[in-house]
Amino acid sequence: MCGADGESKDEAMSDARNKATWTLEEQARAPRELVDQTSGERFDRIAFAARAVALLGPRNTRVAVAPARRMLLESGRAWGRGEGARWATLYVPPDASRRAIAVAVVALGGAPHTPYAIDILMNADLL
Repeated sequence: MCGADGESKDEAMSDARNKATWTLEEQARAPRELVDQTSGERFDRIAFAARAVALLGPRNTRVAVAPARRMLLESGRAWGRGEGARWATLYVPPDASRRAIAVAVVALGGAPHTPYAIDILMNADLL
């Protein structure tokens, strides 16, 4: 069966699949700036982010947490570590709020900003 352009259904599906893969790869390579909420609260933001990743970070993903001037999340596929393996780097500014860090960690898994998960991470010191 041919489409309007004379291409077969298989060719159309292949093109659609390639475009979807390209889009996913572009999204993986493009760093995402996250919620830019600041706080004057004194706490170790890097340690808080590392603890949040340990509690709720995505499976099969190696995450590095590093200081930076703005909240940023980069991620992609870890090609040498098997199927489904990923890497991510979470950059945390020195004035980031607990909420901004929690939202960034939840975003690592690609999940929507669920209030329950964010609340757990913000109160992780109590666990």
